[in-house]
Amino acid sequence: MSKTIVENVKHILSNSVEARNSDKELMVKYWEKFDNINMSEGKMSVKAFVLLSTPPESIVRSRRLIQSNGEFLPTEESVIRMRKLREVAMMVATTKGEVV
Repeated sequence: MSKTIVENVKHILSNSVEARNSDKELMVKYWEKFDNINMSEGKMSVKAFVLLSTPPESIVRSRRLIQSNGEFLPTEESVIRMRKLREVAMMVATTKGEVV
């Protein structure tokens, strides 16, 4: 039975503090565990990687959804501050009509 991207991301976040604080770390762990892509070998072409891997946007959106529900929040204060600043900046830009 195949799990959803959100379920897979939740699994990683529940087992990795590093992935809670770094989207890059989360993506690498996701691709290695669920897409079976060996990142350390470096033998895959860019085209093959793009075709076989889960899109990074889907992984990050899933992390945001999970954390917006108060689950598996980041542990580093600098990450919490940075993400909050980006959230506020996006809300301001959206209310000004700069982002659709």
